[in-house]
Amino acid sequence: MSPITSAQDLMIGGYDYPPFMNAQTQTGTYHHLMDAIAQQTNLTFKWQYYPYARLDKLFSQNIVHIEVGSAKEWTLNAPVPGVYSDTFYKLEDVAIFRPREAFSIKAPQDIKSKTVGVVRGYGFSLYDPIFASKQATRFDAKDENQLLHMLYNGRMDVIFINKNVFLNKQQANPEYQNLIMGDTVGDYDIRIRVNPSFAHIIPKLNQGISKLSKPKIKQIIEQTFEP
Repeated sequence: MSPITSAQDLMIGGYDYPPFMNAQTQTGTYHHLMDAIAQQTNLTFKWQYYPYARLDKLFSQNIVHIEVGSAKEWTLNAPVPGVYSDTFYKLEDVAIFRPREAFSIKAPQDIKSKTVGVVRGYGFSLYDPIFASKQATRFDAKDENQLLHMLYNGRMDVIFINKNVFLNKQQANPEYQNLIMGDTVGDYDIRIRVNPSFAHIIPKLNQGISKLSKPKIKQIIEQTFEP
């Protein structure tokens, strides 16, 4: 089969992750990024939104060809880990607490005896041994909205969430204004993940990333914090 590079065929799998990707409006900063990359290359893209837990299965089936905003360490154990573009951004996960209940998290041992909320399917490899040994309890929420709602209502001690996503949710929900942002619990080199069947587009993706430059990409990603 000949390589396919047309807009109809390069399917990007999105999921609800404002401000990066918004399932309701099908917009977001990753949309802006891929639009900018498309302008720098002859690649064109089509977005389709799915529940996050389903996205990896569709990627392994080559129904989804591209995932924007992934990290190599997140997919090591995936059925199809994929091939990756160059890094375009550094993503930061943080701990969030209710008022007056924050504590320092400098090492995995600091969450012992705590109930920690995360989104189902998200990986936190540094903390996995603590969860596996039952020294801390991991609670898997279906998405960031449920995660923040359950923290707010006292169902867990702390949650791990992307910093920009939290700021977006906090901006949109007055009830979250008093939640406390704590330590960084993970930072990742963020790339574009591609199904191996489309590995031939990696040089063009890297070309687009290089032409945009890291400061320009950072501006694209961080300038929009709309709910």
